[in-house]
Amino acid sequence: MVKKQALNFRNATQIIVGCFILAFSVSVFVLPFNILSGGVAGIAVAFSALLNVDPTLIINVLMIALFVIGSIFLGKMFAISTMITTILYPLMLIMINSFNIEIAIDPILASLYAGLLGGAGVGLVFKAGASTGGMDIPPLIINKFTGLKLSSLILIIDALTVLLGLISYGMEAVLIGFIAVWGTSFAVDKVLT
Repeated sequence: MVKKQALNFRNATQIIVGCFILAFSVSVFVLPFNILSGGVAGIAVAFSALLNVDPTLIINVLMIALFVIGSIFLGKMFAISTMITTILYPLMLIMINSFNIEIAIDPILASLYAGLLGGAGVGLVFKAGASTGGMDIPPLIINKFTGLKLSSLILIIDALTVLLGLISYGMEAVLIGFIAVWGTSFAVDKVLT
């Protein structure tokens, strides 16, 4: 269970390091290897084809709606720290992308590292009482009210999101995405325990 915390130096450092690790994971493994890894973007890709709507519109609507819902159920401190990650993460992603880091490995291995690193980053952000936004918010809300293990909730929600990719990307991409989802859940669990 993620505890409510004040934003102090230690938590701020965890948020910064967590956002950096997540951005590194996405820049070096997720994007170059087109790994389905869940999240709002995965939902947008799946539904944009079905609804004939621009995926950017779906992403923006979901991000805003989830942020508002998270602020209501998880509080003011959550809202403030999540606003910080909403700015930090994209900036770090742009910075890391500018280095054009290329690693020639098998997509399955890339998926595993994407999940483990991404989960470690998200776990650090959670540990600081914040969120990276988007689809991190439903597991946090469910965890708050049920006490169910956060890493298990992330696994279920991200796996369902990756499964939506079956429509656009096919079974192989979904199965590779499941590796990333498992890695994320595993790493979040290890960071939070």
